[in-house]
Amino acid sequence: MTEQTASVVIVGAGGTIGSHLVAHIARLPHVRRLVLIDPGVYEEKNLVSQDIRRSAVGRNKARVSSRRAAEIRSALEIETIPLPVEAIALGSLRATVLAACLDSLGARQTVNEAAWRLGIPWVDAGVHADGSLVRVNTYEPGEDNPCLECAWDRRQYTQLGQKRPCEHDPAEAPPTGATSALGALAASLQALEIGKILEAGSGGRLVGRQVVVDAENNSLRVTSFRRNPRCQRDDHAPWPILPLERSPRELNLAELFSIDGGTYDRLAVAGSPFVLCLVCPECGKRRKVDRLARTLRGAPRRCRPCKRDLVAIGDDVVDWLVEKSLDRRLASLPIDRLGFDIGDVLTLRGDDGDVHYEITGA
Repeated sequence: MTEQTASVVIVGAGGTIGSHLVAHIARLPHVRRLVLIDPGVYEEKNLVSQDIRRSAVGRNKARVSSRRAAEIRSALEIETIPLPVEAIALGSLRATVLAACLDSLGARQTVNEAAWRLGIPWVDAGVHADGSLVRVNTYEPGEDNPCLECAWDRRQYTQLGQKRPCEHDPAEAPPTGATSALGALAASLQALEIGKILEAGSGGRLVGRQVVVDAENNSLRVTSFRRNPRCQRDDHAPWPILPLERSPRELNLAELFSIDGGTYDRLAVAGSPFVLCLVCPECGKRRKVDRLARTLRGAPRRCRPCKRDLVAIGDDVVDWLVEKSLDRRLASLPIDRLGFDIGDVLTLRGDDGDVHYEITGA
């Protein structure tokens, strides 16, 4: 890869690992574009474990990391997204390589799914304060390659828990308790792996393997993984995604169901179900919303008489919109009114199978 042509997305850009990783990636000569994702805000307690200055306290983690990257290399193209990865359109994660510095299983599952759908490699790093352990995994999407979930059992899926689609703020994972030095070690190993991916033909990559460094006992272990035929991700093939060069303001649902002369009867958006109605858990009053669940975050709706937050449950949350079930008004609305945005990846299903489009804008 020639110099300054690569893009890197860092999810969890301001944490114990991510705050160190940003500086390493900003210095890689191949990187032209950097996308930093983190919804968190720095607190006083973060000063002892994360690579920040006191002036960062009270500020968004992704924005602080963005400023630091710009100071290191002013020519970098930097995009800052101060949102949870679950709230981001799939296309916004498109890059040469994805890096995850996350504590949450659910967020890591989201990154894994995004990488496989987009067909881009991702590097995952984690720390465990007890025993001073550092872990790095590299995944490369492919039909026969192992993904994150190939190594999961019932325990991991149980830990994911269940969230209502209209929750504004996903529950934060508990603090790792790891030191800044441990985070820096993880970030260094992760940056080295990303560098190997960006160096065409570079050997020694960890694809399908995990390296664990036991800093307490000065030991290193490398484990290999295989594609699990019982993996709950039923399809390991990346999606062939076509560009949809139209603005969400210019399209309605009726047009989507016949896009490019096709005939489709179902529509889904990657990473977000649809919420048809919100319900008061106290009195049962219903409010029609017809929006992507992702776009309800940060906008709580309350039942005025009961003073309770409205929730989406049961049949009011659907993964697919069915063409024959849409009323004329809904079918004619511009899709931006339903929460669709640039970067959303749509799946249209018909008799001949599925077709995937990414809204790229005009």
